[in-house]
Amino acid sequence: MSRFHKIPLSYKLNRKNVNKLINESDAEVQDTVTKIIKATKHISYEKFITLLIRNIKAAIANGYITNNIMYVYIPYLFDEHKSNFWLLEFIINFLEITYPNIKVTLLNLIEDIVNMHDITVFIIDDCIYSGSQIANEILDDFDYDAIDTHTQSINNIKIFFLISFMSEAGRKHVITTFEDHPLFKTCLHVWPKYIEIIEPADKYVSHRELTKLYKYYDVVFGEHDILYPVYFDHKLADTASTLTELYLGIVPNETNRKLITEYRNLKNDTLLKKLIIYPLISNCDNVTIDNLQHHLDSPTCPSPPYKKANAKFMKDTLSNKTVRHMSLSKSRFKKLHLSPYIRSLDRSRNKSPDSISITPSVKMNSPNQITSPKSPSKNKRSSSVSSPKTAAKLQKVQ
Repeated sequence: MSRFHKIPLSYKLNRKNVNKLINESDAEVQDTVTKIIKATKHISYEKFITLLIRNIKAAIANGYITNNIMYVYIPYLFDEHKSNFWLLEFIINFLEITYPNIKVTLLNLIEDIVNMHDITVFIIDDCIYSGSQIANEILDDFDYDAIDTHTQSINNIKIFFLISFMSEAGRKHVITTFEDHPLFKTCLHVWPKYIEIIEPADKYVSHRELTKLYKYYDVVFGEHDILYPVYFDHKLADTASTLTELYLGIVPNETNRKLITEYRNLKNDTLLKKLIIYPLISNCDNVTIDNLQHHLDSPTCPSPPYKKANAKFMKDTLSNKTVRHMSLSKSRFKKLHLSPYIRSLDRSRNKSPDSISITPSVKMNSPNQITSPKSPSKNKRSSSVSSPKTAAKLQKVQ
């Protein structure tokens, strides 16, 4: 299965739309909106990938990858439309070029790690917000029926969270969850050397101000709700983690409040066409909100390069003369030492979306092989997918 690590576009804040949205917001929330936008952290792809590379290099230098094997566990390992799989593609490619002797071994089930000793298991993700999602996804993925049998089997394993962006509260929640779990409480938890902390919105505005803002979206902002004013070139989080409604550009005014309330009551999608919207993120002007809940649960812009809809989005967006094309140029790739696996950064608007990608240095051919396309007979990389159950899962993506 030949894979490409797709690079997202650049999605800086759209300053013109920022001013329009603030000016058309109701007076009681204009100051709140201004402060949130001012506090918003945009994580470019270059910054994101640079920090990831630095943390991989630091992990290698500090001896967390032993015997030239990097054990990687991610939930939804076999769903190629998740950000974890997208990160895995990059890591495999980066290691193949920069550290060709290091093999990536994929772990997905408890059967893969029991009876292993003195190894480091890497958990990869792009960001920790509240910490609930990653903790629940990982721990729910394990077989609780096997706890009694295997409790003593993973005491000598280190869990390395290869995640460069996180909140302090999210990290504490993950640590507590793992320490309370009978399978992981005796494991050593390791965090990367280079971390950027994301701050909650209530550091910049009061809970009362956020409550006022969210009434315009027909949402009750709970006492314990915590949102983070941050987004990435490859992803805008859903409403559980960030201020999605605001970044989509839905103006918090009385006109929109009435339309949203009516829409939620009547489920009439035609009402959404009347919404006053100024997308706060560049390259998102052509996005139409035809299903409000879908856009809140799975925002389509910034367009995640690992989602199915990305191909159409890229095709439509690249035909727009005002688009900011790439988050990284060829020169920046060279400075990051990634140039050996650039396929094309051709900026021609007539090129297909797949021209904006990095060629894979490996491809998956079978449940237990990851091989290099350059010399498949010599550079076979075994993927220790030890259980038949895991192998069957991997087989499904071939």
